[in-house]
Amino acid sequence: MAEEKPGAKVRCKGCAARFFVEQDQKQGTCPKCGQGWRIRWFDSSSAMITAPVSWRDYQIKARRITNE
Repeated sequence: MAEEKPGAKVRCKGCAARFFVEQDQKQGTCPKCGQGWRIRWFDSSSAMITAPVSWRDYQIKARRITNE
């Protein structure tokens, strides 16, 4: 049996898909929607998303704001 990498699953705030982030990873990208997120770690197996990597990109994707 293959050894699992330490880390946690987090839920994307853009599309609600779950994805795995390795332990102490500071940023992660959702494989489903492509949104980048900042990650906060509480311990070696517990993490949460705190904010998008780029608020501008997040708003363009989530709210369909144009760049006018």
